[in-house]
Amino acid sequence: MKDYYTKEEIPPNMLNLFEEIALPPTPCLVFDPFLGSGTTAQVAQSLGRNWIGCELNRAYAPMIVERTTKTKEQLREEAWAAKQLATETWENDMIGATP
Repeated sequence: MKDYYTKEEIPPNMLNLFEEIALPPTPCLVFDPFLGSGTTAQVAQSLGRNWIGCELNRAYAPMIVERTTKTKEQLREEAWAAKQLATETWENDMIGATP
């Protein structure tokens, strides 16, 4: 996945917690009033949710289109890869940590 992160953006693997914590079963509508580069829309779409977003900055439009036109399988693969990387990084950090 390309790095589109703004300083306010939440990484996609963190947003996958929606699936486990906050979102009811589908159908569901996710609203993001500050869409930015479209991470929330991307994750909602990968989880089979419908989404609506608003963004004032037109510069983000190409990023939003790119993120939301991927297939569900592509989005899940990216989310899985991000989750694996986060897990490996955490495990490596814990190996070097002293109790």
